[in-house]
Amino acid sequence: QTVSLHYFHSCAVGDRINFASLSDIAPCHVSLDPTSILPSTSDLDAVKKEFQVLVSRILVQHIGSLASHKKSVEWHISSQHSSEMSMKSKVVPLGVLLFNENKTDEMCSIMKSLHDYVPKKSYKLTYHLLEEDFVCHEESYHRILLGGDQLTACRSCGAQSARCHDDESNERFDGLIPVAEDWHARMTLMRVIWKRLFSTRSSADKGTLYQLENLLNRTAVPVDPGDNMKAAEDFLLVVLHSHVIAAAEAILSGAQATDVHSLARSIVDRYVCITVLSPPAVEAHTDDKVCSYATELLTLGLLWLNFHDSVKEGDGDRIVRMWKFNLLVFKAAKRKNYCIEALILILQVDHILSPRQAAQVKWCRTVNTTSRPGNNVPMDLHLEHLNRRLKTALRNMGSNVSTNSVTLAAKSIDVVNHVCEVFEKSTGHKPDSGLHSSPSFERDYKLVLKVLKEKEVFINKRTKRQHNAFKLHKNIFQQINYTGLLQWIKRMTDKHVK
Repeated sequence: QTVSLHYFHSCAVGDRINFASLSDIAPCHVSLDPTSILPSTSDLDAVKKEFQVLVSRILVQHIGSLASHKKSVEWHISSQHSSEMSMKSKVVPLGVLLFNENKTDEMCSIMKSLHDYVPKKSYKLTYHLLEEDFVCHEESYHRILLGGDQLTACRSCGAQSARCHDDESNERFDGLIPVAEDWHARMTLMRVIWKRLFSTRSSADKGTLYQLENLLNRTAVPVDPGDNMKAAEDFLLVVLHSHVIAAAEAILSGAQATDVHSLARSIVDRYVCITVLSPPAVEAHTDDKVCSYATELLTLGLLWLNFHDSVKEGDGDRIVRMWKFNLLVFKAAKRKNYCIEALILILQVDHILSPRQAAQVKWCRTVNTTSRPGNNVPMDLHLEHLNRRLKTALRNMGSNVSTNSVTLAAKSIDVVNHVCEVFEKSTGHKPDSGLHSSPSFERDYKLVLKVLKEKEVFINKRTKRQHNAFKLHKNIFQQINYTGLLQWIKRMTDKHVK
């Protein structure tokens, strides 16, 4: 009989940046302007410039006349901490706690165990009252982050709320700051894209995601991206590359490309539809729904790619900026829980936490296991990799699995991995890369591009073309009720900023 075990697996990751010079005093809480939470026009300009960089990378890979421009393309978008983000992370597995985070009392036990790792300073305070001296023992905590997916962050906050009236700070878990991580947020963004642009009823609609999946025979691509994120993201990347080149050819109209940067700028300016604070007065592509579909796919695809790239570079400023745009997307798609987590993250960085803690939230979100730039992964994804190793070890135990064996296996993951690396290095055995095999990118890219060119998806026909399975009357940013959004932000900020 199969037994389902709900345990809590965790690891500790050392900071690669020294934040000792930053203040640990939280800002004074004042009335907040709800518009300060949303992306500003400067945020929009920054994102569009980043889109141009991403588009230029694609152009030089696939357009022959631009191949000589590869050296002028920025392959790693730099940040103020690029050198630190290129360093290898120090990761220490903390083992498995035999508690179920779905239960509040057991989540409190998890928090209590993790709180023991929080650095603290003990001191005495003497009070003179009624001609007597009273000595109180106090503890000051150097607060650290407790990251996880949306559910873990929410349950951590719930455990703190359940203990908020306790007299002891360690019983209130004051030293832990629950934070939502990026990989599960990226998965939610993928689900939004799939909900809007993927339909099993669109097999006859050329240029749609489902039709292209059938064309490429990508049977591993699921209806829900969460079932196979690797296959879904690989497929989306092929489709995105094809759409960028199709957009470039629509702009060039047979002419030869000479400047990759001006072409990238033209693609972003013409086909990327992102607005902040209010929808545009004139809606683009209202008649040609086929063109609207392609524009929506290109816009959301670049949002996903920029979020992905910012995490790979470990660029905290870009990551938080992308969370602001994710807030709009999640709100439009009615992804309530991740919309709340996006708002809380922005509040933490800009309004709630001290400068040191806010900097940690921004810059301590990734793990680099290779000592190379552009090789960071989200912390929650790295923990998924540790989970896979642990489950493989437990699976090999067969009927010998017990609470003791689970605990020992979790504690030994790092040591076993090091022993395997030393053995493989000494014997000259090439280790398994750990990467999934991928279908031919170039072959699939050409097939998709051929369909898009035949359909002329980026040429606005000014006629009522449409995909029968989709009724895209507005793009995702035009669907947002900004008045209602600002009212919701006001209610949530009053709740979380006290």
